[in-house]
Amino acid sequence: MPLCPFRSLAPLIAACFLALTGCGQTETEDLVVMWGLEARITNPLLAQFLEETGITVRPTLVPYASRFEKIATAGIAGAGGFDVVMVDTIWIPQFASAGWIADVSGDFSEADTSGIFPGMLDSLRFGGRLYGLPMYTDAKFFYYNQAHFQAAGITAPPANFEQFTEYAIRLTREVDGRRIWGTVWAWKQAEGLICDWMLLAHAIDPAPLFDEQGRPRFTESGGVRALEWMVDLLHRHKAADPASMTFTENEVRDHFLSGRSAMMFNWEGVVTKEEAANQQQAAADIRRALVPTAAPDHTTSILGPEGMAIMASTSKREQAIQLLRFLTRPEVQKQIYDIGRDLPIQRQVLIDAASAGGDEAELIRRQLEEAVARPALVHYSRISDILQAEIHRALLQEKTPRQALDDAAQRIGALVRDAS
Repeated sequence: MPLCPFRSLAPLIAACFLALTGCGQTETEDLVVMWGLEARITNPLLAQFLEETGITVRPTLVPYASRFEKIATAGIAGAGGFDVVMVDTIWIPQFASAGWIADVSGDFSEADTSGIFPGMLDSLRFGGRLYGLPMYTDAKFFYYNQAHFQAAGITAPPANFEQFTEYAIRLTREVDGRRIWGTVWAWKQAEGLICDWMLLAHAIDPAPLFDEQGRPRFTESGGVRALEWMVDLLHRHKAADPASMTFTENEVRDHFLSGRSAMMFNWEGVVTKEEAANQQQAAADIRRALVPTAAPDHTTSILGPEGMAIMASTSKREQAIQLLRFLTRPEVQKQIYDIGRDLPIQRQVLIDAASAGGDEAELIRRQLEEAVARPALVHYSRISDILQAEIHRALLQEKTPRQALDDAAQRIGALVRDAS
């Protein structure tokens, strides 16, 4: 899941704001929305919204890599531009504290949000206030190659970390002159590394990694033990492909689907319907199971959803609220799920799919019930950069896991104190 760090925008503001007219972002009676979804998904939905409400939505598709700066530019300008924007939820604290997006806590009742997975709503909260609604679900799942399991005499997915380690060791072997790794990870020095480390830390100890003031607590909870486990998997057990330290999630996916590894953690949608139908690569052997944790009969995951937020500068707040309420209705979420295969934020959609014979939908629902949001930190991007660097040093064995996270905690603590 990519992270777009905050960069100095002052030199861009005047030019970008003046350019809005040329980009089609002039004041209009239409509701101007920044999207990240494809037209094949949005067009039928917006046509339905127009028919129901009489409100015309003018969508602008903005790639993820450009979205942060476009939202920040519009926020700093304080006028014109977009009415509703699609955000990565890790940006919420920074945008909310800057006053760029609107607090919508009073606009949605308990009845409006009770069907949404709890972690999804938490992703859009900052300081106890709600700053939008999730658009779709993004979470990490556990995947395994059934053919590799059967060849190694393994009959069921791992139930806990101890069993995962045992399996990874057993599954790492030579097959017809080809090296098969027990597991592969996205441990490049990037945001994917932080997502995996946080998932593992929560799987070991559900205690928060940061306190309410944003001060680090990961050296007191599961953070150190999670990093020790990661280092052991690579260096003591030699059961994870060392290339993991250079891989992103997409490279992990390709490695796994080629049959070169037996287990991985990755975002949903790893295997498309087309791949499974055509039995491309190892797709036909791929199975999904609940994320194993340190405790039996327990699971967890880390969330990476995107949501819809309303710009504080909009003059069309009521229309924007109507759009958010429409997009998060269960029947609309089902359409998004059916058309785009993005996982729904409404649990009822998955409950209905499971009752219709979808075992996979029930597994997904249970996983999402236990998934947690990444911490709501104003300086998330800078904190993530610090953690990425220190965790990677531990994976390279330049520091012990304890030393790396103690150093990270000291640097992050200083950052939080200086900013307060």
